[in-house]
Amino acid sequence: MGRCGADDFTVDIIQISGIFLFYFQVHKKRKIFGAAVVFELFDLFSSIVFGIFILLFGISINKKIILIALAIDILLILLVQKFSVKIHKLLTDENNLIFISLISYIYLSSEIVYYFVLKDNHITEVLEVSLCLLILQIFFAILAYIVRNY
Repeated sequence: MGRCGADDFTVDIIQISGIFLFYFQVHKKRKIFGAAVVFELFDLFSSIVFGIFILLFGISINKKIILIALAIDILLILLVQKFSVKIHKLLTDENNLIFISLISYIYLSSEIVYYFVLKDNHITEVLEVSLCLLILQIFFAILAYIVRNY
């Protein structure tokens, strides 16, 4: 969970690049890279929801915020548990490279939006524009994957 600022963007990009180079390029283990991207995507989503709670409710860092963060993480764990078979199928079927490419694209797009939201002082404009673009990109990625599979 521990996102505190724009420096996390750099750390996340270095981390996912290292995972990409090690598992996808060097060892040709796309499934492991895909699983790492799924995990990173859930972590990023958790951070975004956590940040929205802080912004909407003006909560300072205290015991309440730790409980909210814990609740968000537990909900995400339950979500992953519920869809684990489906996620595994997507990572191992014949179109796994397409799926891994799409979730990588969604992850990088989301990470960039999150970076600009953290960096900009006019958060509402950046958030509105970025989230609209991100939602359109996610919709397009899902649609492209569905069309490809039929």
